[in-house]
Amino acid sequence: MEDELVVYGNFRGRFKTNQVLPLGSQEPLPKDLSHKVQLYSGTIEHTKFEREYQPEKHRVLASFVFSNAPNIEVQGNNTTDAPFTDSRVYDFTQLIIINPVIERTFSMNDATYGELSGMAYGKTANRPRISKLDPPDPPPVTTGGGNNGGQNATGGNGFNGESQIGDILNRGRNGCNNIMQGCLENIWRILWYLLLLLFLWWLIKACSAMASGNDCQERDQNEIKLKEYQRYRDSLRIIYDENLDKTLANINKIYFYQNTDQIHEYSTRGSHGLERLIKVLQVYEDKSFYLIGYYSGAGIENPTLHLDSMRATQIKDVLLYNGISADRLEILTSADKSPIDQPVLYPYMSPDYSVKYYNRNMRVEIKVKKK
Repeated sequence: MEDELVVYGNFRGRFKTNQVLPLGSQEPLPKDLSHKVQLYSGTIEHTKFEREYQPEKHRVLASFVFSNAPNIEVQGNNTTDAPFTDSRVYDFTQLIIINPVIERTFSMNDATYGELSGMAYGKTANRPRISKLDPPDPPPVTTGGGNNGGQNATGGNGFNGESQIGDILNRGRNGCNNIMQGCLENIWRILWYLLLLLFLWWLIKACSAMASGNDCQERDQNEIKLKEYQRYRDSLRIIYDENLDKTLANINKIYFYQNTDQIHEYSTRGSHGLERLIKVLQVYEDKSFYLIGYYSGAGIENPTLHLDSMRATQIKDVLLYNGISADRLEILTSADKSPIDQPVLYPYMSPDYSVKYYNRNMRVEIKVKKK
């Protein structure tokens, strides 16, 4: 598709395989999927963008091929061939790791996790992801072919698929709404609506002054025009409110770790939920919002900590720090009501290799206060 990108650059990422230990020289190759390698996140830096995908240039003996590799953060640059200058997260339909090196590995939950580096060349899906909040154990759904001759590489063909909680933040196909792509462009569109509303307000006042004349026919015509302008103003107001609802649909949930008010890493990095949420609330300065805190029940979290209140207060403090007025924010607590996930925990490996746990019930939801 026209929005697919072909990217080349320095790669560092994380992988998982169900193979716990290296195979001995006398052991037969496994016949199940235990030797498969699953790449579940990564970063490509010092990028170069190409117009045509030509994998034959990089499929050397010391290379590793993945299909459907998710959560790859691509750093843009200021060159003429780069489509953007910031960092964006993509799923790669094909990703070749050239001369792969296993930096570090460790065992957990009867599996092997590690960090992989090398040069990368691949083709993205046609749209960037809204979020890369995924657990470190995505289930395999597609297999990919490749040659494994790299240093310290383990496993055979690589493959990736949808994550265990892949529906946490649904991918937006066209930016923040269906009219224009990108939050920045939508902000300008919202400002245009506001200016148009001010113009219509002035026009309505002018028509009202004209309607005070003595000419009955002219006054009747002015009243008809006034009603037409009022209907048009109301229709713009509806579009304005619908645009806010569509924008919030993909970013109105912020997630936390078990028994803490610490915001989950992927809700804070790059252009994900919290950053976009702040921009939206700054633009819609005539709107007020509920901050609804939740925690996970059924023995998963400690109810005596009042985590629902702590988490909602944490998000309010972040919004206040970014200039959102306190009188536009109201905290509500919902304990473990309205769960959206099973009463289980998912492990998450931090950059320092410590393991934290979470699920989608540990959250704060942001909703518009309707007048």
